[in-house]
Formats: sequence, structure tokens, C-alpha cells
Amino acid sequence: LSVNYNPAGPTDLVASSSFIISCTRAGGDPASVAYTFAADNGLHFQGSSRNVQLGTATYSYGLYKDAGASPSQPWGTAPPAQREFSGTIDFGTGLSVAFSTPFYLKVATGQPVGPAGLYTDTVTTTLTYGTAAYLGAFNVNVNSVTTCTLTAPASVTFNYSSFQAAPAAASANFNVNCTTGLPYTMALDTAAPITDDAVNLTYSLS
Repeated sequence: LSVNYNPAGPTDLVASSSFIISCTRAGGDPASVAYTFAADNGLHFQGSSRNVQLGTATYSYGLYKDAGASPSQPWGTAPPAQREFSGTIDFGTGLSVAFSTPFYLKVATGQPVGPAGLYTDTVTTTLTYGTAAYLGAFNVNVNSVTTCTLTAPASVTFNYSSFQAAPAAASANFNVNCTTGLPYTMALDTAAPITDDAVNLTYSLS
């Protein structure tokens, strides 16, 4: 499961994938068998979150059973709650069956921005059916894209009285949120003095 992620993006990233269960039986075996399919916490679990990792940098993510990636529907292991996928493998009159089930990945926006690059984790799965169990695994790859976002001030306000002796000064902040290690520059569209047409006053920005 591989996704591109912008930690400064406006919304959480939710992506879907699926697993396929394929089974065969002997002619004398039951026509149906109950199963559960569980996923562990991965290689970089911290606190209450799975994490993908690049060097020492991490992003947290979650795996879910529903398209809305609801906190009430995590995909994991039980206890404390029944978090595995579960159901019945139904062969009918056949000797083999295969079916696909979707699952969902969510990477929350607004996480501290780390270096751009590929963050990875490996999740081990356990398929249990009857008295048997089968171990598998899949990789979670989150490619953190190179990005910068800029939030400009709403306004710059000069408090000026007509014919005052000293210049009027004002300041405001720009907020820049960039991928760690990404060089950037900022510039104004003009460095020359500007005359405001409404009041015929000249000001400069630097």
C-alpha cells in the first residue's frame, strides 16, 4: 500500500486497498468455516499509533475497516475490542473460493513536517480459520512530498497623523511551513516606494 502525503495539506489523507483470501478444501471437509483476519501494530508502534519511518523521522497512520476511517472501526487485533475482520469462508458446493475485502489507511494532516522522502512500515497479518493460522505481511509506504505553504498577513496597518515629524512604521508576520531541509526564498513584487492612490501617501515595504 503506497501513497503520496503532504503534511501541510488541508485534509487528512485516506486511501484504500484490499486483501484477497483464497482457500481450497478436500471433498470431505466442511462447506464453510469461520475466519478472522488480524493486523499487528507494525515495526514502529509508539504510544497508541502505528508509524512509518524514514531515518529517525516518523509519521503516524491508522488502518481501518470502514471507508470513513472511523476511530470506532480500527483494523488491528483483539482485545480490548473485536478489531479483526471476521466472517465465514463459504465454499458452497465447490472445493475452492476467493473473495476480496477492502481496508483503509488514514494519515492525518497537520503532523510536524519531516524530511521529504519514503517513509515505510511493515504490518504482519494473521489469518485464522478452524484450527489453522496463516501469517502474512504487507508494506505501508508513505512518500512525503516536497512542499511549502505560505500564510500571509491579512493586512499591514500604519498609524499615521498628517504632517507628523517621524515616519510611521508597521510590521506583520508571514508564516512558512516547509518540508525539513527544503531551501526557499521569499520576495515582494516590488521594492520601490509605493504611492497609495486613495490618500496620496507614499510607503515602502522591506
